Amino acid sequence: RLWWDLIEKYQALQRPENRSAPDWAAKYHIALTPVYYHSYEIGHLVTSQLQAFLIGQMGARLGQPEVGQWLIENYFRPGASQDWASHVESVTGEALNPKYFVDTIQ
Repeated sequence: RLWWDLIEKYQALQRPENRSAPDWAAKYHIALTPVYYHSYEIGHLVTSQLQAFLIGQMGARLGQPEVGQWLIENYFRPGASQDWASHVESVTGEALNPKYFVDTIQ
């Protein structure tokens, strides 16, 4: 019951009538590896911060070849030479900051 209460509240989906199956167990992410959802959200935060950096700090226009080249050289090429948090800070000049994500949804 709790599963469907949360689905209705946060996803605005209606529970099927007379449903009594353990639907929560069909969600691999919840039952076995909840870290996936966490990783998705970190990805959204990093994307927002990187986009703000490219537009604000570099005056870049997204979608232009020079932006892609910058991303290849500065963001992707270092690979796993740093942990993700240090990499975000070295690329954008600041630690991961949710402000940029919040700014995109307001």
